[in-house]
Amino acid sequence: MEVGDKDQDGKLSKDEAIAAAKKLFAAIDVDKRGSLNEKALADGLNEVLLPPGVPAVRGRGPGGPVTNSLLRKANVDREGKLSTEQFAELAAAFLKEWDTDKNGSLDGKEIEAGLTGLIPPPKFGPPGEQGKVPPKGDRP
Repeated sequence: MEVGDKDQDGKLSKDEAIAAAKKLFAAIDVDKRGSLNEKALADGLNEVLLPPGVPAVRGRGPGGPVTNSLLRKANVDREGKLSTEQFAELAAAFLKEWDTDKNGSLDGKEIEAGLTGLIPPPKFGPPGEQGKVPPKGDRP
């Protein structure tokens, strides 16, 4: 959040969130095409979301699920590409959606909860039990 929090108040305003989204998009758009396909977006988000030195295993990391959620929410073109402006519009939409205290900005907890909500629960376990964590006593 420190990167986007220009006024250092510990929150992201709408303008700060949009500016941060555009900066992130520019960093991911290494070819400077102004649009990103699903793979480029997922790979770029993996670079940002994974700790330094931790590679995405076989191309898998948090970037894939986050990208799927972003593309579902955005109105991407027929080729499945997301533009800089669409990415900025997503930031504004997420600010509105994640702003649980309705103060027009996001604090760290709201951002964390929102990002966590973008990643679907794991799909393993018996049918009907996917995404549920077993009680402590039942864990191997």
